[in-house]
Amino acid sequence: MDDHLAWLAGIPWYRRPAAAWLLPVVLILATAGGLCMAPKQEILTQLVCHELGLDGRGDMSPSPNVLQHLSLVELVSTAPLNSSAHCRTIPAVQSGLSALQLRMDLAMGIAAVITTGFWGSLSDRFGRTLVLRLGVLGFLASDLCFISVARLPLEQVPLGSNFLVVGALVFGIFGGFATLAAACQAYIADTTPSGSKSRALSVFGGLMFLGFGLGPLLGGNISTHSNNLVLPFYVALGAHVLYALLAFAVLPESVSKARMELAQKEFRRLVEQADADEGRAGAHDRYVAHQTTRACGPLGGARRRLNRVVATAIPIFLMPFQPLALLAPKMRLVLDEPPRTEWTPRESRLHPEASASHISVSRIRQSKRDWNLTLLSAGYFLEASVIGILSPKISYAQYRFDWAPAQLGAYISFGAICRVVALIAIIPLLIKLVHRPKRSIALPHDHVNAVQVLDAEGRILDVQDERDSDRAVGDDAAAEDRHADLPANFAEATGMGTAEPQLGAHGAGATGSGASHSVEDLWLLRAKHIRLLHDSRFDRRLALFSICLYLAGYVGIVFTAGQGPIPFLISNAVTSLGGAAPAAMSSLALALLERETDSGKLFAAWAVLSAIATTVVGPTVFISVYERTTNTYPEAMFVLAMGVFTVAFVFVALVRLRRSHSLPSLPARPHTTASRAAALAAKRKSVESLNANAQDGAQYGSTRSASSSEAGNTSTRSKWRMRPLSPWQARNDDAER
Repeated sequence: MDDHLAWLAGIPWYRRPAAAWLLPVVLILATAGGLCMAPKQEILTQLVCHELGLDGRGDMSPSPNVLQHLSLVELVSTAPLNSSAHCRTIPAVQSGLSALQLRMDLAMGIAAVITTGFWGSLSDRFGRTLVLRLGVLGFLASDLCFISVARLPLEQVPLGSNFLVVGALVFGIFGGFATLAAACQAYIADTTPSGSKSRALSVFGGLMFLGFGLGPLLGGNISTHSNNLVLPFYVALGAHVLYALLAFAVLPESVSKARMELAQKEFRRLVEQADADEGRAGAHDRYVAHQTTRACGPLGGARRRLNRVVATAIPIFLMPFQPLALLAPKMRLVLDEPPRTEWTPRESRLHPEASASHISVSRIRQSKRDWNLTLLSAGYFLEASVIGILSPKISYAQYRFDWAPAQLGAYISFGAICRVVALIAIIPLLIKLVHRPKRSIALPHDHVNAVQVLDAEGRILDVQDERDSDRAVGDDAAAEDRHADLPANFAEATGMGTAEPQLGAHGAGATGSGASHSVEDLWLLRAKHIRLLHDSRFDRRLALFSICLYLAGYVGIVFTAGQGPIPFLISNAVTSLGGAAPAAMSSLALALLERETDSGKLFAAWAVLSAIATTVVGPTVFISVYERTTNTYPEAMFVLAMGVFTVAFVFVALVRLRRSHSLPSLPARPHTTASRAAALAAKRKSVESLNANAQDGAQYGSTRSASSSEAGNTSTRSKWRMRPLSPWQARNDDAER
């Protein structure tokens, strides 16, 4: 069990945090969000149509006294059947609808950018479930705003259509969907073992798109069969209440109390340091103010006050972007190590990385800045910004293929279901078939006398020559003599060598010398490091492959334009296969961290990036390009998306990862006490059996001979089965014999 999961050992299963707890929560949340997509579009269209002075029958002449005391639902129900379709075809209505959607998106996006960092930091100090519980308040506020606009008489709606902007603003203050997604990703990172988390994150993304795929179909059927645009919002409101009950009463916390206390202590230290810096700055400012007033008179005092206001406003403005400091390139200390062949066992055992529970897979040169996390974050930002193409892509399909709302809803569900199949079935199956965990953990510069390999679960298996018990005991004594030159405080310095090793789950019941325990723990940590390095390289390859699939899909859309909807749908299905890119990049980013406890800060920073990319930059850029090129070349936005993915591919490809030979060498792994006890017990049993057979007399001679022959055959088979995998290792063992 990994160190960050050790605290879960004594917790009952129904209170133990696991990624499986998020499955119903995410599915309910995503389905409720997709449930209102089509009714929301219709409500916004009819609201703008009414504010432009229409009477509900497509008449462009002003009619302020017509139906002014009716609600929006009553307005739609009393209008002719073709009035809604006619409103959707009026250019003025479409222009007003775009302006309203832009105001809502900007209000939600800017508020989310400002508050996302706060929610991410709060999740580190007080747990992930706190953010998951409070985040539902934004969804409830948005639902109530739409219900109020649809049910109240339109003349009594405060602020008119801008009342929906208020709901979007409240939704953004509570972090928006980006913060909840980041909290879910952090929850998964807290509850899954170290290494590749791509599979768990892919399932999480697949469930989100499954909800977004089922939601539009359910919402469309509910509103159609009930002839009520508001009923889907009531269903979504009930789903959000159910989500709140699950989050408050069922979902267990994934952050241990010790980890929360550590984060709170670090936060208090930073606050005290900031207060001390502010106090020193205040004393300096008072001295400068006194000198300025003496030199310049009253004008100098006014200038000083202006500078103070600016100095106070700048940190407040930059506060939402503080989580991004984690992503900035940093100077990393690289130890000046001697060549691997010159390392002694003592030097290798005292190396800090050998006993580290977590290592960064980032590869940097000595005295260089580490740009790897920065480059990966830039690639993640570009990939996330392409989400802004979704709205103009739907408009493109309506314009190019003359699709009605029902066909558009089916198209949205088709894209979501394709991504669900890709993330839940195709990509996990591909990972299972292609991802081959590294077997050997022994490196060429190690002082080993055995071949160390890993099984499918990452546990160490020993493949070594069969020795008799006397030889095993002699090897153990020699190993203890070899490590006798270690300092007396080695156990305290490394946290090992005690009666309870650091990774006690792998060495339960083992007793013996502290040196043996220390070496055993070093090899267990080596297995973890090897798997982390191998999984990280696989995550980078998976991210690059997914970006290539994105590129292939948009290339297909561009080069098959005008050839009908079938090539367009096939190209969209290809882009769905690239949905593993965010999960792979998230897993790789966790491995690039210097400290494993910074996962909450990482997802807080990426939540800020996601909020900026998906709610501000992406929609603004792609909608603007589509509006300017609709009459000339409507596929220009897809060409732009190809360029964005190309740059993202370059950024991810520039991420440099360490190789396994950069790990410090380890001393020979001694036999454990359990191995010696098993060998002695086997020898004692064999001797007792031989003595018993000898006392039975000549009448059992044939039986004794047969038993001896069978034992010889068994020994031969065992020796062949346990033969070392390396031919050089076999020669060394023969030379020793």
